[in-house]
Parts: sequence; C-alpha cells; structure tokens
Amino acid sequence: IYKHMGGKSLRSKTRKSIEELINSKSLQTAVNSLIEEEIKTGGVVITTAEEINYYNIIKALILQARGMSKFTNRISYRDQKTRFNILVDDNNSKIICQIKTNTKGNVIIINDKQFDIAGIEDVVNLKKELIESAQAYLK
Repeated sequence: IYKHMGGKSLRSKTRKSIEELINSKSLQTAVNSLIEEEIKTGGVVITTAEEINYYNIIKALILQARGMSKFTNRISYRDQKTRFNILVDDNNSKIICQIKTNTKGNVIIINDKQFDIAGIEDVVNLKKELIESAQAYLK
C-alpha cells in the first residue's frame, strides 16, 4: 500500500530536498553564525591565524638563541578573551609576553613594557627583550 501511495518516491524527494538544503556551504554558514554570536556574548575564545603566526615567530626567535634550542617543548601559548599569552611550562605565572589587540592594532607586552606591533618586523626587532624574558624562566 505504501508503495502505491508513492511512499518510496516521497522518501526520495524528501531526501533530495534535505540534501540540497544541508551541504558543506550551509553548514559552514551556520557554524560561522554560531561563532559570531558566541563572540558577541563572550562565550568563546577564538585563536586567530595571526596569533599563531606571532607565537611561531616568537618561539623561533627564542629557540635560535644560544643554548635555548633544548627548551622547544616548554614554550607554549594560552589564548584568553583579552590577551594571547606566550608562556613557559603552560604556566600563567611564567609569561614570556602577551599580545593584545586594541582599536589601534596589536601590542606586545614584555616585562610590563608595551610595544606597538604592526607585523613580523616589529616582533623581530624585539628579539633581545623576548629572549631575556624567556631566559628568566628557562633554566
């Protein structure tokens, strides 16, 4: 009876309609909307590609210093709502530096001193300060 009432073709049509509505693009759009809403309400921390790039650059600068390459596994990061910390031993009391974004751009804080950074060159120019900060915790 179900077959005669067109049940099989109805299931097929329904499945096709659902498949047309739910695809990778629609799912990505839904995920992006959820993330935007959570950011507005303060419910999520998103680590940006820019923050990861800064972390990788800073870690590389530190590890290039004499005797520091053995500490590669001890340098990590922790992203928080208001700042991105690069630290030693995943310990918030051993902060090498903090990166913050404000209306003017990005700043890096090393040993309570704040520096404006507009890109990689600005971070590289702070190599000495970053190494000294890391050396205080890496012994």
